[in-house]
Amino acid sequence: GSAIISSAFEGPARAKAFALFGTVAGVGVALGPTVSGPAVDALGWRWIFGLQALVLAAVLACVPVIARSVREPVGGGGRLDVRGAVVFVLAMAALTYAIVQGSAWGWASAGTLGLLLASLVLFGAFGALAKRTPAPLLDLSAVRNRRFLA
Repeated sequence: GSAIISSAFEGPARAKAFALFGTVAGVGVALGPTVSGPAVDALGWRWIFGLQALVLAAVLACVPVIARSVREPVGGGGRLDVRGAVVFVLAMAALTYAIVQGSAWGWASAGTLGLLLASLVLFGAFGALAKRTPAPLLDLSAVRNRRFLA
C-alpha cells in the first residue's frame, strides 16, 4: 500500500494519501474487533472468510486499473535490493524468535541475549547496506523526516 502511495502521489497529495491510509488502518484496528465479534455471533465464523474472499476478489479486479494509473518511479525501475531484504528478514527473524522464546528460555539466558544481539547487529548491517545501495529496500532518509514518522 505505502509503496503504491509513494509512487502514485507527490508533494501535498502524497501527505494526504498517507494520512488517509493511516486513518483507514487505524479505524480498521479500532473497529475490527468490535464489529467482527457480533458479526461472527450472528453469521458464523465461516462468513468472515467468505467476506475476505470477496474483498480480495474486488481488490484483484482493481489491480489492472491501478497499475495503469501508477507512474514509473523516478529513476526508472530499480533492481530489488536482495542483500538488504535478506539481512532485514534475518534481523526480524532473530528478534521475533528472541521475543517468542524469551519467556521460556529466560530473558537473561544466553540464547535470548544472543538472538537479541544478533538482531541488533543485523539491523545495523541493514542500515549500513541501505546507505551504500543505490536503490535500498528502505530509504532511511525518510526516517529523518518528522512528518513521515508521525
